Amino acid sequence: MGALRYGLAGLLLSAGLAAQAQTVDLAKSQLKFTFKQEEVPVEGQFRKFAAQVSFDPAKPEAGKAEVSVELSSVDGGSPDATGELGKKSWFDSAHFPQAKFSASGFKALGGGKFQAPGKLSLKGKTLPVTVTFTSKPEGKGLLLTGSTTVNRLAFAVGDGVWADTDSVADAVQVQFKLLVNP
Repeated sequence: MGALRYGLAGLLLSAGLAAQAQTVDLAKSQLKFTFKQEEVPVEGQFRKFAAQVSFDPAKPEAGKAEVSVELSSVDGGSPDATGELGKKSWFDSAHFPQAKFSASGFKALGGGKFQAPGKLSLKGKTLPVTVTFTSKPEGKGLLLTGSTTVNRLAFAVGDGVWADTDSVADAVQVQFKLLVNP
């Protein structure tokens, strides 16, 4: 099937949160993923997602995030890979059109870094996921940039012949950038 590019994540877009939901500028935000296929890094992204965030770096414990990802919006880097990712053995986007990540009660790690413990729902399974991110001022808002590692097989993503981790690694690095405005 050639180099299959696998995307996961959308999901972990975890942003930060505070007292009231803030506006996420989706045009200046992104949700990407990287995995290894036959030991070669492969990148992809999700083109459609929604995020509701409340975050105040001075009060991270009040932070909240809700992220929904349209799995059919995956871009696997080539038409073949993109088409394959929607199929039953990968995202099965016909039966599971969205992935969701929700988090609350963030933790300050120091130096502008934070952790957001949450839950990722993907392909009918919900599991705990912790996102690590940084927060820095950008214009009148905040730029939240972070990542997490998701094990795709825990969500039955890339099962069947694709479950062989010598071909496609289990670990998928999900990266996000969210521009959050007041």
